[in-house]
Amino acid sequence: MKEMSTQEAREFWIYLRDQAELKTQAFIDTPGGSSYKDEMRAEAEMYDLITKSFDGNFEHAIRGAQDILHGLTADQAVDFINYLDGELKKSEAYLENTHRKKQEALARVKDVEYSEVKRIYKATENNEERQIIALKNARESFMNILQEK
Repeated sequence: MKEMSTQEAREFWIYLRDQAELKTQAFIDTPGGSSYKDEMRAEAEMYDLITKSFDGNFEHAIRGAQDILHGLTADQAVDFINYLDGELKKSEAYLENTHRKKQEALARVKDVEYSEVKRIYKATENNEERQIIALKNARESFMNILQEK
């Protein structure tokens, strides 16, 4: 794994913040009661979590790209990829567990409850899928920045 320069670290941080802000704005702009609103919230929260983890590579608080005074060592880059991979595995396991619980619940419910239970689980699955998308996109962006050298 290669080092990440200061400029590349700033570029990646900006990407993460932009994604979080974009998803947060989509959340705000979507009418209440829409499952899409919850999906955008879940994705924005995941980008915030990823950003906080990335910020952990620096000695001081990062409020803006200008606060990033150095890049990442090769070891830090590997650690960050490992973090993303670990979070991705956990998120995929949560989604698989939700699928299993959904099938179990649908097998037990009465006809009148079936649609509601299915809707609730589908919304949960969608939120978990959005978190997985955020993790995959962040990982891809991080790798692309490193490979541009």
